[in-house]
Amino acid sequence: MSWLWRLSAQRSQEFDAAAGAYDRYRPRYPIELFDDIIYLGELKPGATAIEIRAGTGIATGSLIGHGLRVVAIDTSPAMLSIAREKFGTNARFVEGRFEDCLPTESTDL
Repeated sequence: MSWLWRLSAQRSQEFDAAAGAYDRYRPRYPIELFDDIIYLGELKPGATAIEIRAGTGIATGSLIGHGLRVVAIDTSPAMLSIAREKFGTNARFVEGRFEDCLPTESTDL
């Protein structure tokens, strides 16, 4: 395993250990950011988005709120656990690296 992947695995463990604090203290993104994403991407309700490194779902909620179907990918089980708790079946959560998760369907974002 290259040093870069080892560092990535180490960072994932660090985020995993601090998942609760991350969710509590991480600043939220302005809603206008998602308005722009939807507008510029010409996305309609029901469009599918892949969210890479979804963490605790800070962006997931805004994507869902804009009517998107979200596939949220993250390597941290604790982070995804918080996201699942918040959003339940309103998103599909995948534990793993994006590089290892080949989409089985087309996506819009």
